Parts: sequence; C-alpha cells; structure tokens
Amino acid sequence: MLAYLLNHRRQIVSRKELVDLLWRDESSSSNPENTLKVTLHRARTLLNELWPQAGHQLILFKNGGYTWNTDIPMIVDADEFERLCKSRYEDSEEQIEALLNAIALYRGEFLGSLSAETWTVSMTTYFHNLYIQTVLDVVPLLAAGDRHEDVVTVCKEAFQIFGQNYIDSTSLATPVKKRRSSPIELMAVIDELDMELVEEKNRKMMEYIRNALTSENVNSFAKDILHGKTAVSISSVFKDNPEILTKVIGLYTYSQTPEREYEIRLKDTFVECNGVRFKEFIVEERKG
Repeated sequence: MLAYLLNHRRQIVSRKELVDLLWRDESSSSNPENTLKVTLHRARTLLNELWPQAGHQLILFKNGGYTWNTDIPMIVDADEFERLCKSRYEDSEEQIEALLNAIALYRGEFLGSLSAETWTVSMTTYFHNLYIQTVLDVVPLLAAGDRHEDVVTVCKEAFQIFGQNYIDSTSLATPVKKRRSSPIELMAVIDELDMELVEEKNRKMMEYIRNALTSENVNSFAKDILHGKTAVSISSVFKDNPEILTKVIGLYTYSQTPEREYEIRLKDTFVECNGVRFKEFIVEERKG
C-alpha cells in the first residue's frame, strides 16, 4: 500500500481503489472500510518511526481518498532515474555524466518484491525502455570520446540484466537453474508495446557492442589469456574473472573474421560459470 501511494503521490487514491488493490484475490471482508482503516493505522504507525506524527503528515485524507503529502521534500530513485534519462546538456561531458548516473540507478524490475503486481508491470516496461534508450544514447557519446572501456562496461551491465535476450543462441544455452522472468520477458504481456521497436533498439545495442569490441581489442584479449600457453579453455578464464563476459562474447563474435589472431575450437559440452551456461570452447593461437 505504501508503495502504491508513493507511486501515485500526485493524485488522490480512493478507498475503493485501495481495497481492490489489497484484497482483490481474497474473499471480501464483511467490513472492508474498517479493514482498510486498520491497515492505514499500521502503515502510519510504521512511518512514525521516521519522526513523531510522520504517518499522519505523510499520508493525508483528502476528498474521500488518500494521498501522499508532496509538500514534504523527498527523493525517489525512480524519479531521479527518469529525470537523468531525459536530461539534455549542450556539454557532452555533462550529458555523459547524467546518462551514466541514470544507468547506475537502474535495477531491472520496478519494485522487485512487487513485480508480479499488475500495476507494476507497466512501470517495469516504461523504465526498461528508458534504460535501453539511455544505453543507446550514451554509447555513441562515449565512443566519440574514445572511452571504449566505458562502452564495454555499460554494455556488460546491459548483458548482465538482459543477457539471454542479446547473446547468440549458439554460444549460450538455456540456464540450468530456474530463474524469474526478466523485465524484457514480462513486456510480452503489454498489448500496446511495440515489439518491432524493442527489437530494433536491441539490434542497435548489439551494433554498438560490436563496434566497442573491435578486432584489435579482441585480439589483445586473446593474447592476454593465452600468455605463452598454446591453448586455454574459456570456462577457466571466465570462472576466475566473471567481469569479462562481454569480451568472451567478443571472442566468439570475431572467431570467423580474417583479421583474428586466434582460433576457437568448440566443444560438445556445456559448462556453467558465474550463473551463465554456455557451450565450452578452447582458445588457441592462430598459426600461419
């Protein structure tokens, strides 16, 4: 209830709306109005731990409904994320800083513990689209400033959140462990969502990732992991350093290009490292 009032703090929420929100899946109470009053009393008592009378100062009764008191200053991370995503500065460094700060705030599902609630699904979709657009906005700015390591970091974080939706199916298989649906999967239930637009944004992100992971960078990475060895399994490298997921993908992406200075040899087995299940491959120095 507190989360709902906070999210709808610029409007008055009727008592019926709160009753439907809290007890829609349960048998109707003989006195829902009284039950709601008891619940609100408990919520206000909890808020009183912030300061005396905080509960009644924060949750107001107006025009037959309840609303959050917006006159009391507060910072909501979702609002800050939205503001930073939509910020526009003439100075490119200020713009980059704002977009990177927005990306740092993103956590995937909106109100994770309430992500199954109907009213949060649309918010998850909205913030997901903002996040994807922000990544697409900041990557070319970073690349223009030769900040390629930052490009890789941003894209790696995107992979960690939505990895299975972006990684080539020939290099990654279905996870061994059951996991909760990610926001991008939950988006399928939103009728008005333009899936072609989402796919186009995903395609652009992959293009930026490929541009960031140049053949020169990938070749350098291959040399680093071989380091005098004739061959090395990618699982052993990834196991010791989970931060290199994007570079591992780069090895596979450039494995058939003429400028590569390494070879990869696919194995018939799948391995699981750091929560990612993929087809094992061996990296070898290219001869001739």
